[in-house]
Amino acid sequence: MRVVVALGGNALLRRGEAPESAAHAGGLGLSLAFIEPGLIGVGNTPLIRAAVDLKSGGTSVTSKEEIMKLVRSLDEGNAWAVGRFDALASQTKLPIGLVAQLAPIRWFTASALVGNGLSGALRAEMRDEASADNLRDVVRGFLALARVQAGSKPELQTLLQSLDLGGTGASVTLSFRLPADIFDVLGAAARQGIPQPR
Repeated sequence: MRVVVALGGNALLRRGEAPESAAHAGGLGLSLAFIEPGLIGVGNTPLIRAAVDLKSGGTSVTSKEEIMKLVRSLDEGNAWAVGRFDALASQTKLPIGLVAQLAPIRWFTASALVGNGLSGALRAEMRDEASADNLRDVVRGFLALARVQAGSKPELQTLLQSLDLGGTGASVTLSFRLPADIFDVLGAAARQGIPQPR
C-alpha cells in the first residue's frame, strides 16, 4: 500500500511511477481518495479531486529538478510526502509567530517504513546553512529536555533513544527506528495512567 500526502499546489507524487500534476484550487478540508489499488491520496479536497481527475494524464513534474531530487532521496518507505513549507503554512492554522520562526524552511520531506516496527525520517531543507545550524540547535535542545523529563520512564527512554538528529549543509534530518514491541509498551503505560471504572 502506498500513501501519498499532497500539500500545496505542485503535484501529487508517488514512488515508482512518473508523478502526476494536480492544480491547486485553494479551499479547506482534508480528503482521502483510493486513487487505484494500492495507492491512497491524502490532502486538501480540491487537490485530491484534481489528482483523481488527472489520474490518466496531466502535466508531469518530472522536469522540476528540485522536487524530483527530493523524491529520489526518499530511498525507503511505504508512506512519504514532499512539500514546500510555505504551501503547508498557508493551508494550516499555524500560529503566526511559529510561521515566522520557521520561514527559513524551504522544503520538507517525511517518510515512514511500516513493517516489523516503524522507522522513518523527517527532513527540512533550509534557506541556508546558518538556518539549518539554528534548527539543529533547537531540536537538539528539545531532545535533551525530553530525555531529562523521561528519566524514570523506560518506555519513553526507548522512544527518545531511537531519535537521531543529523543532516549536513542546509539539510536537517530527524530519523527514528522503533521496534514493534514499543507500541505494546507505550499502550500499557497509557493504560496505567487512565483511571479504571469501578
